[in-house]
Amino acid sequence: MAGYRKVVLREKELESPQETHELLATELRFPDHYGANLDALEDCLEDVREPTRIVIKRSKNHSKPWFDGFEEVVRDVALQSCYLGCVVQ
Repeated sequence: MAGYRKVVLREKELESPQETHELLATELRFPDHYGANLDALEDCLEDVREPTRIVIKRSKNHSKPWFDGFEEVVRDVALQSCYLGCVVQ
């Protein structure tokens, strides 16, 4: 994916679902009406139309159960998108 946008989600650095939504909305330029929930995230990720890779850095020592939902949505959309890639580390 040469010439792509890269967004890194570091589980240990993200304090809340809201912070994670805000990061993604800013980095991926979601519309102002973005609902900041997992359904809205899925919808907005499906609308990504430029090469983008989201790198999800999981943390063994700082595991957050709510972060699983973000990983699942990003991975599911990336599997069906020709513009969105996902790497989990």
